[in-house]
Amino acid sequence: ESKEREAALSVLDRISKQISYRLEPSVVLDQVARDAATLLKAEKAVVGLVDRPSNSISWVAPYRMDKEKLKSLKFSAERGVTGRALKWLKTEIANDYITDPDASERDAEAFDIRSMVSAPLTIEGRGIGVINVYNKMGDIPFTKSDALFLSSLADHAAIALENANLLSSLNQRVHSQLTLLETAITMQRQIDSSGTYELVADRLREVVSYDALTFYKVDHDKKMLVPVLARGPYVEEIMAD
Repeated sequence: ESKEREAALSVLDRISKQISYRLEPSVVLDQVARDAATLLKAEKAVVGLVDRPSNSISWVAPYRMDKEKLKSLKFSAERGVTGRALKWLKTEIANDYITDPDASERDAEAFDIRSMVSAPLTIEGRGIGVINVYNKMGDIPFTKSDALFLSSLADHAAIALENANLLSSLNQRVHSQLTLLETAITMQRQIDSSGTYELVADRLREVVSYDALTFYKVDHDKKMLVPVLARGPYVEEIMAD
């Protein structure tokens, strides 16, 4: 047991270093799936992320599992042992999978599932994904220690994803600010140019998504707004006004 604990600590230390090195999430999650199977001495493992709009799970990092088969089937985030883990936000064990009340006969047959343990990836009390490990070698039962180790691994994976999301959000914000600043500087240089509005329209599309856009200038003599540039489905009608 002490050797298993040392192995677990070594794996968690390696994952922590990968997170601190800011490796791509896909690289970390692939490693997490491999480590999960190795650590629990199991046949295979997979990391999945929850897609909230469809309330389904996308398996993004399979280890020794059929990728094409995983892509071809739909997996609800509310059903199965996985759904139970996500609902209660705790690691679930099913040592006799087919007799588990939440077992899926389809999945048992498609992926030869005899036993499994499922650990949720959580961020701020939300389940964002899972790590599933299947079939302990020798068909011996998964233990509470297995569940504890997998939970720790899931926590590290969740941190990696959160760091990636924060970094992506920061990069997007910086890009948006730089784009707007560059646009403002260019407008100052081209304030009398007819191409200014086209430039601004192009720059805005890099920052926000729009279906239609119209620039107006104030005609002080007529006391009205006059369209100077329009994009979208009703350009002719707008510019004709």
